[in-house]
Amino acid sequence: YGENEYKIAKWIKANTQEKERIVNWGSEMIYFLADRLPKHKYIGAFPPLLEPTYDVFTKNPARIVIYDTSLPQYQIGLGKWPFIEFLKKNYKEVGKYGDTLIIYENFSNKTLK
Repeated sequence: YGENEYKIAKWIKANTQEKERIVNWGSEMIYFLADRLPKHKYIGAFPPLLEPTYDVFTKNPARIVIYDTSLPQYQIGLGKWPFIEFLKKNYKEVGKYGDTLIIYENFSNKTLK
C-alpha cells in the first residue's frame, strides 16, 4: 500500500461515521488504515465467483464503495458481474486516487434497484 491508500483512509475517516461499514475492492489495507469494518462478509473482489452475493450487496448496500477499476483485467468475470453495473447506476464517484482507485458513494438510504 502507499500514498493513495492513506489518502482514501483519510477521506473515509472524514466522511463516514466511526462505526459505519464500507465495501472495499481496492487494497484490503484500507480497512485497517481507515479503522472501518467491511459491510458484508465478502471482503475481496472475488464475489463474481459466487453469484448469490449480488443480492447481499444490493439488498443492503453500503454507502461507500472503494473499487479498483483494474481488477477486471486480473479477475476474469468481474467486469461482467451484475454488481458493477449496479454500482455505476446507483453510486456517484466522489474521489479518484491514482489511475484506478475510485471512491463511490450511494446517496440513498434505501435499498437500490
